[in-house]
Amino acid sequence: AAPASTRVPGVRRTLVLALMARIPIGALSLLIILAVRETGRSYALAGVASGCCALGMAISAPLMGRLMDRLGQTTILLASAAATTVTFAGFAALPATAPDWACVAVAGLCGLALPPVSASVRVIWRSMLDSVTFNRVVTLDASLQEISFMIGPLVLVTLATQIGAAEALAVTGVVWAAITIAFGL
Repeated sequence: AAPASTRVPGVRRTLVLALMARIPIGALSLLIILAVRETGRSYALAGVASGCCALGMAISAPLMGRLMDRLGQTTILLASAAATTVTFAGFAALPATAPDWACVAVAGLCGLALPPVSASVRVIWRSMLDSVTFNRVVTLDASLQEISFMIGPLVLVTLATQIGAAEALAVTGVVWAAITIAFGL
């Protein structure tokens, strides 16, 4: 039988979608490195692009939180889903002849666009659960989150080796957006 904390209507669905939405986070930096290297560019540039993506994530988190407070979670989740699709596809479409600064800039935009699903799910649970059940679900979520961080690199690097890193990045953007839309709605 399922633990009582996950029997509350809506908890399982949000838990599963939030975990799925976190899978790319653990592998995004590696996927960007692979995509940059696939075009014949240096590891140094790949590292800078990956770091710029991480910087974009760090910058966007508090901004997305403020925007969610003002405009609502659904609006921001749907907008970030669209932005994720566009920026990831844009990065994947960069030609090998694109200037190095373009790789770095678009990687930063990829980080800025990431959907704030983790923050959103905790707000949702806070509104639907009592404090004891909320703490149990958040503890379960934190434990399961580690699984998504382990699965991400395995899934995305495998995908990158099968279809190409740029293509894997584009597919990741579309799938991530779909999961975010499902979560947001």
